[in-house]
Amino acid sequence: MMKKLITHASEGVKVPDICGLAIELVNEEISNSTNMSLALIIIDSNASSQQHYHLKTEEIYYILDGEALIEIGGQATRVGKGHSIFIPVGKIHKITNIGKEPLRFISVDSPIFDQDDVFIS
Repeated sequence: MMKKLITHASEGVKVPDICGLAIELVNEEISNSTNMSLALIIIDSNASSQQHYHLKTEEIYYILDGEALIEIGGQATRVGKGHSIFIPVGKIHKITNIGKEPLRFISVDSPIFDQDDVFIS
């Protein structure tokens, strides 16, 4: 199978995620990327991710639409469209949709996202 260099959200692989729905756009399976992955995450109104952390992965969230409360290491901050959030390795984090519309954000993970590196706290 030919790996993709360009992927549209409509072609992404939709999977349930601890944050809601993840549409995987770049990972080793789709594009042969071995160092990072990218997904579009969608969280319904009044829903949140499970509080969790990663032992290997650092993440960046970039908010596309909606309003959220992001908690990282016990500190909570309101964020919205245009905000970027860096989540260091080992930091317990949780994101909650506090708006009336779906929260949509991009999640960039490095190294590549691995479900075995998700620890519920």
